[in-house]
Amino acid sequence: MGSSSPLRPLRGELWWIAFPGIDDHPGLILSVNEVHSAQITVALLSSKRRASSRRIPIGRDATNGLTHPVSYVVATDIFTVPVTSCYERIGMLHQAAMTDVAAAIRLVLGLG
Repeated sequence: MGSSSPLRPLRGELWWIAFPGIDDHPGLILSVNEVHSAQITVALLSSKRRASSRRIPIGRDATNGLTHPVSYVVATDIFTVPVTSCYERIGMLHQAAMTDVAAAIRLVLGLG
């Protein structure tokens, strides 16, 4: 896994990602589209249910392509990985969910 995809991941998309040191997981692309770098910032997704303001629930729908009824964007599990680690596009997160993710990340990082 971790083979290069011909597509550039875009902010708000969900991709399968070969995370270094852990198993492959779905991840949410956080980097803005205007940043063209060999690295990309992503948040890990998990299907483990735990109540927390740092875990944003995402329900399965036709747009996001998730397979679990509910998955969670983990705002405390943010990684910068090579773009080539993103190897399969899953879907796209709705803007309202991205707003919730951004608020959780601001909280975790103390940005307001």
